[in-house]
Amino acid sequence: MVFKLCKRKLTSTSPSCRQRPAFKEWQDTATACAKRASSSAKSKRFTGLACSSCEKGIYTIVDRYTSGTKGLKCVNYVVQFYHLRLIAWPDHVKHFELPPPGPQRRLPPTVATRSPLTMGFGNKASAEASTPGPRPSPNQNRLNGPPVVELTDRNFENIVMSGKPSYVDFYLPKCSACVDLKPTWEDIGRRFAYASDRVTIARMDTQAYRAFNTRFDLQEWPSMMYFDGRSPKPKHCPFTLNQDDIEQFLEDHSGIRASDAPKSDAIPPPINMSTKPTRSQAQSAQSRPARSTPPNSGCLICRDYSGPDRVAEQHPRHSLPRTHDVTGYLADVLCGPFPSATDKARAIFTWLHHNIAYDTAAFFGNRVKHVDPKDTIASGLAVCGGYAGVFTAIALKAGLEAVMVTGHGKGFGYSPMQPGDPVPTCNPTGHAWNSVRIDGGEWKLLDPCWGAGNVGNQVYNKSFTPSFFTMSNEDFGLRHFPQDRNHFFRRDGIVPTWAEYMIGPAGAEEVQIYSVAEDHGISGTSFTPRAKRISVNSNEVIRFQFSKLCEHWDHIKNGKGPQYCMVLKICGLDGRKDDYVPFENNDFWWWADVKARDLGAPGQVVSCYAVTTVNGKDARGLSSKEYLKKRGNSGFGFAGIAAWDLVR
Repeated sequence: MVFKLCKRKLTSTSPSCRQRPAFKEWQDTATACAKRASSSAKSKRFTGLACSSCEKGIYTIVDRYTSGTKGLKCVNYVVQFYHLRLIAWPDHVKHFELPPPGPQRRLPPTVATRSPLTMGFGNKASAEASTPGPRPSPNQNRLNGPPVVELTDRNFENIVMSGKPSYVDFYLPKCSACVDLKPTWEDIGRRFAYASDRVTIARMDTQAYRAFNTRFDLQEWPSMMYFDGRSPKPKHCPFTLNQDDIEQFLEDHSGIRASDAPKSDAIPPPINMSTKPTRSQAQSAQSRPARSTPPNSGCLICRDYSGPDRVAEQHPRHSLPRTHDVTGYLADVLCGPFPSATDKARAIFTWLHHNIAYDTAAFFGNRVKHVDPKDTIASGLAVCGGYAGVFTAIALKAGLEAVMVTGHGKGFGYSPMQPGDPVPTCNPTGHAWNSVRIDGGEWKLLDPCWGAGNVGNQVYNKSFTPSFFTMSNEDFGLRHFPQDRNHFFRRDGIVPTWAEYMIGPAGAEEVQIYSVAEDHGISGTSFTPRAKRISVNSNEVIRFQFSKLCEHWDHIKNGKGPQYCMVLKICGLDGRKDDYVPFENNDFWWWADVKARDLGAPGQVVSCYAVTTVNGKDARGLSSKEYLKKRGNSGFGFAGIAAWDLVR
């Protein structure tokens, strides 16, 4: 990096500048600043000076943005072009500083493609790189998107023009008003987070992405704009720092109100890291139960799908009429009854579960080939590409926007990485799924193949798994890596790397979660500890914790009845005595705090169970207090929910 003085301007004979008494002081100050250039360069900050008396003299800036000269421009041009904030300096001299550009994200290399309709249920283990790079540290903060999405030139179109409204704060990092607005904007993001499927709250640094200043004719900062998701012309919010006025503008244009957010106090008590609390202490620290809240219409998990699911059952494959356009017929009978794009997509998803079985003979016999959707429907057999192909064909005939997505899936044949394993070569192939635009304009990822059933011991097990329709795109991406980076469809716009995907959020093999967890209304991504292996050689208190699928999940209305009592099976000090510790809960969280050394010995297993029967009778509604009273004089039946391995 080089800082140079413009010699012509430094020795200028311009009367308008040179005859001023301040010119000598300006010249001395400029020379001193030039001497400090090397230290500025080391800190990667870019400095320029200009005489505000004549507004023509300026130092040439040579930086690593262009590896060249920006040219001689007046002060006003520089301020507008670089969007710089003036720093305190003598009145006749203006001093500017510009932060360096952010690091560029490395994208997965392109790979050769294959026909998506020939892709199998899961993946064989990917070949490892011959000279793998160092294993990067996992990013622990990517499970849930932030309340405010940070926009870049890469994700702007995918987020702002996705069909879902966006409220964007265009800011400058060193603008004092922008700095003052930031906490207010983040609070607005939190207040509207409950409706993140209907509106995106975002910010964009227009110093880093200057082209957007011209695109939207930005004249002041911060500039707040509302995009409806379809029109490229936003609506400008009049400048104000008053949060009520900013929120009112959003509510008037979106129809979404912060006051409609579900109210929930369901937060587990803080963990005592020094010692395991007594039962009375834990009960006194327990948060009060969350108030009953009606399901939000935007929540895909709590949504009532009885209508589309019932219609899907009424049209079995063997009863379809003989027609040259079977996908068109199915589009009419499955999607016609529903105005909602979400319900249309759900009807197709459920119909595939009832009528298409996984073709294990073709997959394990290495005889997978391209099959047209109409032939898949006729045979009732498919691999993952066949499921995705039929879904796309019916959805398009029904007027939905839908695409087939191909990439890697952590399904059959996948082996989790072990400690010390190198990251396999990037190879996002072997699986296929779908994305469809649902209500509100959101692109929703879904996997009709994995939602229909699973494969074990080369046998297909028909088992409806609706979470592969309802889970968030962020959770979906934990087990799916698309070839096209634009097909992550994350609300925060983040594009995970291949290494982050393979390592996972836990940085190691994750806790084993059994498929019945969803039947109990439990979120599989909420479990902690997240890693499967737990060290017992410490005095640390380990918190075991998990939550409901969503905050307004009702076990009776959305599930199969009152919740079961949850217990943690531990093996005692040195593994000498088994015990079943009941979880505390506050209607959203379950938690249990246990000292590491009390969990058991290395090689043993700690498990989370649901108490399903007491003396042969259904145990729904059994509380932890009632369980403790009955323990020792009753027989219990259990269902496994999750398991952890104990290590040194």
